[in-house]
Amino acid sequence: MGRALAVSKVQIIKQSVNNLSVSFKQEADAITNSVDMMLKKHQPTEIDTVLVDGLEKRVNDVIAQIPKINQLEKNLEIQEEDAELNVLKNNMLKAVSNLRTYVKTGNQKIRDKVGSIPDAAKVLTERQYQDEMSFVLRH
Repeated sequence: MGRALAVSKVQIIKQSVNNLSVSFKQEADAITNSVDMMLKKHQPTEIDTVLVDGLEKRVNDVIAQIPKINQLEKNLEIQEEDAELNVLKNNMLKAVSNLRTYVKTGNQKIRDKVGSIPDAAKVLTERQYQDEMSFVLRH
């Protein structure tokens, strides 16, 4: 009875890792969509890479647990190393890597686009407007 319960718990843990992998992929897709939407704007702003860094940290935290899950399976004599977990690990790492590349490329396209906008057509941010107005008022 105890072994069956332990095996069941390991299966629940593996399903949780799978669910997290799906969530990470959805988050990566959302960030990718943000880059795409930003590129469609007249005056886009770069996507902050802290979003990718945060996702990467969470992915690495989950991946760090995979050897422990494998050890549980080994102790329960289920299998030495779980191929399914390795596939999930590789998928998560690939998603983060692809996302980082996509954001980097997207930010470069954004810089190129902003650089090609004539100065007269650029919209000032609130901070830029305040800086220019304070300069004008002081002189």
